[in-house]
Amino acid sequence: MNIRKGIFIILYFISAVLTYYLYEGSITIAGFGFMYSYLAPLPFVALAFACFLVTPNIDRMINVGRLMGIFAVPLILTVIYSLVLWIVNFAEFRTMTRGLFFVVYQMIAIVMAGAAVYSFGRRAVYFQFVALIIAFLMVIVPLIQQGGITEFFNQYIQLIVTGSKETGYMMQTVERAGFAHGIGIYLFYFILTWKENKVNIFLLPVAVFLFLMGFKRSALVGISVGFVAYVVALIVPKSLKKTVLLVETTCMIFLGLLYVGAISNGVIEKFAEASGIDTMGRVEIYNNMRPYYDFDITYMGRGLGFVSYMIGNGFIDVGVPNAGDIHSDFLRQFIELGMLGFIGWMIAFFYWRFKKLIEVVDIKFGVFLISIFAYCFGCYFTENMYYNYRVNLAIAVVIFSYALQRTEERPQGLDIKKSLIERL
Repeated sequence: MNIRKGIFIILYFISAVLTYYLYEGSITIAGFGFMYSYLAPLPFVALAFACFLVTPNIDRMINVGRLMGIFAVPLILTVIYSLVLWIVNFAEFRTMTRGLFFVVYQMIAIVMAGAAVYSFGRRAVYFQFVALIIAFLMVIVPLIQQGGITEFFNQYIQLIVTGSKETGYMMQTVERAGFAHGIGIYLFYFILTWKENKVNIFLLPVAVFLFLMGFKRSALVGISVGFVAYVVALIVPKSLKKTVLLVETTCMIFLGLLYVGAISNGVIEKFAEASGIDTMGRVEIYNNMRPYYDFDITYMGRGLGFVSYMIGNGFIDVGVPNAGDIHSDFLRQFIELGMLGFIGWMIAFFYWRFKKLIEVVDIKFGVFLISIFAYCFGCYFTENMYYNYRVNLAIAVVIFSYALQRTEERPQGLDIKKSLIERL
């Protein structure tokens, strides 16, 4: 019995570690390139499903399946809407496949998180974080062996002191691995749920150390926005919490639309110039994208995949070498979905999804949840994070784990608390 448990956990960690570690490299299947990190979770997902068929926990599967469905709806709706836009715009086949696969990759992240939470319950968030740490060590240990521990910490301190303006090759390698934004999600979990999960106290310093190593200004903005939203929801009377939470998500919709308008009208550029903010090429990218959209109610959009495909293949010169994408999830979503599609996506992604999640769990969960939503909201202004597969994996596993913990702590939920790993 213990051997079966051990094998199951080992196979999980192999999949999870490779998901984080294989941030580069791909394989071509039927003419399409698939990053290894997208394929790594599939064996574990298949194994978890097979175990469900043998020793099913129906109630837990229903709970996890409901959470997965809520996460998937906004993604599916954008694909359906894009089908119309692709046809109207006579979109390139590769544009359509890129937009479709971006969504498929995020669905894999959702399924991986769901399989982990179904299998391990509330412990899934810790298993996933340990897998991330192992992958992190696999990246930094060779760097330390090559350059020495002293040089490593010198570059680490330099990165923090200069606010990432000066980075050595070691820190640049860590930044390319792209761990920072995902670790930001774990920071919120460890800080905001420590009373219920005492082990968080020991994991928080590790998360902070790793987060700063992948120093990202956009992630710091996201953390600031997340904590402000959390504090506002925390301090209001209990009778007003649900209303305040929904008002906060509604504000996100309006502010996201306002930000796109500010980019379109050059307000962001003027603000950056007046305040002396180094946008690291973002203003140049925004300016070069202006001919491809109109901030107008009649602007329909170009369909998912347009921005990434056009920039990545050099069909649009954004003036920044190796840009790859647009460095603003809000602007990209607006260009691809149009005015009405963008507003619809914002409502589905921020308001509807949030409302459904707190209805499934409870208001205390909602107060925690608003911090995650606001963190993402803050990052989406100037970052390509919406389609970041491993970040979305972290978001899903954190939210699913805590949602299941809140649900199974109820008296009526105690009978389904036994995880798959305990049933093996």
